[in-house]
Amino acid sequence: MHMDLGIGVLIAFASAMVASIVALIYLVESIRTHVGLFFSYFGLLMMLTMLLGASIYLAQPSSLTLAVAVGLNMGTMTALLGYFLYSAHSIVRSLNMSKSDYYLVSLLLVSNEVLMGSTFGIAQFGVGPFSTPYGAFYTSVNSYWFFYPMMSEMLSLYIMLYLKGRNQDELYPLVGITAFPITALHVSHWSELSMALTLVIAVYGALKSSRTWRWIYTSLAISALAVRVSPLPYDAAILLSMIYYYVYSLPIGRREFVERK
Repeated sequence: MHMDLGIGVLIAFASAMVASIVALIYLVESIRTHVGLFFSYFGLLMMLTMLLGASIYLAQPSSLTLAVAVGLNMGTMTALLGYFLYSAHSIVRSLNMSKSDYYLVSLLLVSNEVLMGSTFGIAQFGVGPFSTPYGAFYTSVNSYWFFYPMMSEMLSLYIMLYLKGRNQDELYPLVGITAFPITALHVSHWSELSMALTLVIAVYGALKSSRTWRWIYTSLAISALAVRVSPLPYDAAILLSMIYYYVYSLPIGRREFVERK
């Protein structure tokens, strides 16, 4: 059972979610205080619980699952705001974000996109493909509802950095790879075309980059070749590379990052 929502309505909702996450990325990229960091976490966690609650409700619409969805969202909001009010006196101070903060923010960003794949996938296709843990993971990640919102968000961050004079050549090949997801579209000759483009872009990215990024693009190329055998290495490579994209790029342009360099 699933909600009969038109594709246009789903695209409108997804676009609004992407715009909200881009706004949060802009906030994270310009954070200077612990209060700013708190509200970044607050926004990302609220979106996460909203998507999780929506997935629960769409999978089995009823008054009970609606109550669970609302309770999950309201409970999270109440707990976070309670923590903020209790700790407000101690978090109103300047901040140098640690590496762990960037990893946590990056993990939350990618987790939100995985849940977008789940929520909008259930709304469009029903709960059938999500009936097993593997099916839920596979369908959520190998979905245009995951790839294209994430591509839009990564591209938005790249443009933000570019406008600040930080032209990071090692970043944009990954944006290009996410524009041609091998497993997300099931149309004639798409897998062949997207695999060829992925390989070309990954080789270009490896040649243009150094150190960690070279390994990332190499792993994407190898896992793309292995998709016909199993999509899981490709999925893992995509998820890890997206997390590292944010870990690497969010500090760029911040004063404390420059000083550490």
